[in-house]
Parts: sequence; structure tokens; C-alpha cells
Amino acid sequence: KYRNTTPSNNINADIAYTKQQDSLYHLFVDIPKNYHRFFTKWTYGNYTDTNATITAIIPPSKKQKFQYECVLMCDTCLTPIKLVLEKEIENPATIIAANNNTVDINQLPIGKISNSILSSAGFDTSNIYFDFDKSKIKDEFIAVLNKNIEFLSKYNLSIKILGFADMYGIRLYNLILSQNRANIVNKYMVQHGFPKKKIIIVKGMGTTHYCKSIDDCPDGMHSKNRKATFEVYKTK
Repeated sequence: KYRNTTPSNNINADIAYTKQQDSLYHLFVDIPKNYHRFFTKWTYGNYTDTNATITAIIPPSKKQKFQYECVLMCDTCLTPIKLVLEKEIENPATIIAANNNTVDINQLPIGKISNSILSSAGFDTSNIYFDFDKSKIKDEFIAVLNKNIEFLSKYNLSIKILGFADMYGIRLYNLILSQNRANIVNKYMVQHGFPKKKIIIVKGMGTTHYCKSIDDCPDGMHSKNRKATFEVYKTK
């Protein structure tokens, strides 16, 4: 159906990219003007994109492999040409120390920081769990909050606080309960020195679905939904 080709023997093309900011890149392929693209596909990780160009975030401490595939036609082509390019791009903000796997938070790119990086840097990524139908912070999680307040205060980091509830009860009630859980964590952190302006959002997410329905969900799974969680972001 198509005549396969590579850039080296037929078309002088390559995946090019420009850095927009930190881990954000704009990727494109410079196709000679006498060729016409009529099908384009990018593949990266588990994702595909069918635009001629893409904007991608390359995670810190990782390399991202991009594959570009398109079908070309030109005025003198007897059959369509299938062009396949592949390129691996590394985020230059990689700061993982090979000797001890510690991370320099100050050198990370702007954006959400993964839990694995946060853990290696000293942030406690544990969820804050609550008793059934309660939004009071349990004593066992005070130390987690205090540790994280101290950690966050060292860096230019912002957070999202998200609250959740189990599947017992009606949806609206659980939405309010989850909001109350997020609010109480927010209140504690602000009262104990974390700047309010560094909190991006405090939001109740309602129920989370570890189970398909309430009937087939053991209480041990329900208890995992009675929580508040953090998302941590590097800001300017």
C-alpha cells in the first residue's frame, strides 16, 4: 500500500523540538515543501496524537521516546510514502543524584511533582485518613502534616488539597463530607504556618471508586476512601 522510507535515503526529515519552558516542549517534523502530509500520528508512552505538531511534557528524571509516523505524497510520487521517525528526548532538568537518589527540588521544572520524587526528597506522601463520617484529623496524622509543612516551607512549592469520602450515604452528603475533610487539612496547615497563597485549591472530590458498587466493597476498601491527599507543584 505504501512505499516505506527513512530520512537518510529519501527525505531529509527529523523530529525537531523547541523548549517552551522547563519540561514543556513543542515537537514537530520539518517536511520538505514538495511533500504533502495527509496522515500523521505521534506515539509517546501510552499516548497517541494525530496532529502534525505536538506539545509534550517530558517528566523530570526520565527520557521520553517519541515516534512520528506519517504518510506523504508528492507531485512526482507514484505511490504514497510512509515515513517513520523515532527520537528519545531527555528532560535536561534531571537532577537525580546517582549516589543516593536524592533530588534537588530547586532544580526541578515548574509543574506537578511526582510522589516518587517527593518521597526521595523527604516529603511524606501518606494520605490523611479519617474515621467513618468524620472530618477531624486523627492524632496519628499530626506528625505527617507538621513534617510536610516544614518541607514545603523550604521551597517555592504550592499544593492542592483534595478530600474524599467512601460510598456509604448519598452522593451530595459525601461531597460535602469530602469538602469538610479538605477544609480541615487546609485550616491546620494555614494555622501552623503554611502560606494560604501557596494553596492552589481545596476541593472535595466526593466518593472514589475502588469498588464497582457499595454491595461488593468490604469495609477495608471503604476506609481507603476516607482521606485527604496532597498534590505538590513547583511554582515560579
